[in-house]
Amino acid sequence: MGVFHVDCEIVNVRQPKRKATIPWLHVETGAELSWTSESALKKAGITVTKKDLPFLMANGQTITRSVGYAVIRAESFETVDEVVFGQPGDLCLLGANPGGIWGRGRLSEKETGRGRALSTGVKGPDGTA
Repeated sequence: MGVFHVDCEIVNVRQPKRKATIPWLHVETGAELSWTSESALKKAGITVTKKDLPFLMANGQTITRSVGYAVIRAESFETVDEVVFGQPGDLCLLGANPGGIWGRGRLSEKETGRGRALSTGVKGPDGTA
């Protein structure tokens, strides 16, 4: 797994003029969904389509978050994807799920020139990253 950053735009699927810009968003090749702040998603008019889904965190804790659908644009690529309504303290990231921008081979470290691995700050149960 590797992480790099990209400027991202979250766009309302039904109202494309409603959007939010997320600068310097972590791209996480090990994340299945994209997470961003609830306030950014609300600014873009993204609505909750799945409420209180359980997510197992790296530390073993299960949390619940709501999910909606958005167009995600990064660099010159875009896709429709599920987005998690992040809460205070949640790490915002662009998930690299198989159907998303990264997973389809559309946005890669080679294309962006961002091959530097970064720590997500998420620690496992033993306290190591």
